[in-house]
Amino acid sequence: MTLSKQAQESIKSFAKEQASKHLDNAEMSYFESLSQKSGEVKKKLAKQMEKFKRTSKQTLEAREDLETYMSDYVNDLMSQGYQEEEALELAKQALAADSDSDLAANLQDKYKTYYLTRSPEVEETIGLFYAGFMFVGMAIGAMVGILIGAFVFTAHFFASVAIGTGLGLIFGLGCGMLKHGSVVNKSSVNDR
Repeated sequence: MTLSKQAQESIKSFAKEQASKHLDNAEMSYFESLSQKSGEVKKKLAKQMEKFKRTSKQTLEAREDLETYMSDYVNDLMSQGYQEEEALELAKQALAADSDSDLAANLQDKYKTYYLTRSPEVEETIGLFYAGFMFVGMAIGAMVGILIGAFVFTAHFFASVAIGTGLGLIFGLGCGMLKHGSVVNKSSVNDR
């Protein structure tokens, strides 16, 4: 069943408004579950979560998820005999962040699960591996470039250094990607 353009726009507008409220509620539950940990860890996580929450990718994914969820629900209501406008209003009431409905609770659980399965330490570790490998790769590439430029291609010394540094950077990035895959694989095996 295809929704009218007006209904689709209304769904998008609703999702834009409500997605951030759902995320706020999920975030609060996440912090409540962490209240037993020490204050320093909690502050660090709060800082990470605030940074994470503000990223446009995460907010966009939550909005798109809510749009899909709401479109499916509106279609279900219309297949039960409701007119499009009635179905849209019922969906808005049921999926609002401050709603007491089972649908809103399911959506909140979904967002909570998302936050609870995140590990800021793993993400920070991955970032440090990338940075470390890239710096080591650049240093090794620059040293090799200097040696080759000094003894083999003396006329093209700076070009040798630049090429060596660039290749070292690419090598470091590749090593970072391999370590990223290893960390994610190890983390997912530990979660099972």
